[in-house]
Amino acid sequence: MKYLQIAFVFCAALLLSSCILEERGSCPSYLTLDLSSTPDGVDSLYLILQYNDGTLFRDTILKEDFTSNYEIAVPRGSAAVAAYGNISGMVYENGYVTGKGSPADNIYTYFSKGEYETDLSSDTISVTKNNMAIHIKVLGRMKASEGLVMEIFGTCIGYSNSGEIIQGEFYHSPEALHIPTEVEDFYSFFTRVTRHPSDSPLYMKLSTKYPDSVGMDTLLEISIQEKISQAGLSMSDSHLQDLYLTIDHSRSTISISVDDFNSTNHVEVEF
Repeated sequence: MKYLQIAFVFCAALLLSSCILEERGSCPSYLTLDLSSTPDGVDSLYLILQYNDGTLFRDTILKEDFTSNYEIAVPRGSAAVAAYGNISGMVYENGYVTGKGSPADNIYTYFSKGEYETDLSSDTISVTKNNMAIHIKVLGRMKASEGLVMEIFGTCIGYSNSGEIIQGEFYHSPEALHIPTEVEDFYSFFTRVTRHPSDSPLYMKLSTKYPDSVGMDTLLEISIQEKISQAGLSMSDSHLQDLYLTIDHSRSTISISVDDFNSTNHVEVEF
């Protein structure tokens, strides 16, 4: 890193000197970023500056550079600043969105406006977790001839470079992480979604499927938004990062917790 900083300063000096005899507006702004508040759970950051004329500037910042000031030359001007952490499976579409049939990444985000008009400038990037992990446990054992299918449907798929929620069709049918055994009589599933405002539907569908049948029999459909609202929670709350749902079909109840499946701090609602 020390050699890279020396190289950066050397290149900056050369470029600045070359700008002395040229139009100053064409020179870059040498931007220093403070990334020290980046959480440990973030492996890398993808930085995007979207200027008023539509020009994009992009850079990937590795974890090893989070603890020191990160220096980079950027075009001058006003820009929307976006930083995305832990991008692996999501797709870029003027922001990042989930791929069809896939869950969201464990995405962290930061959005702001930047003014980079001088030779030297500075900014602070502080990303926060902007997704919710949904852990689902279904109690009970199906007949040997049946299988259990979990489907999650939503209406929000990601974030634009200006920080707006991107609307679209979210769908994920996760494979069962656990199937009933003689000791542990439950199914478990996992998915991850981006934020859904209270007026954006998010629901799950649980069905049984027979091996020789192309169709499925629906056991239940549940509005996740409605149930977590009944539990006094809201997906717009940035502190809501993990949701644990225990479905007891025989009792028509759902136990909702933000800690874990076995937490005594839970709320039980009916469906």
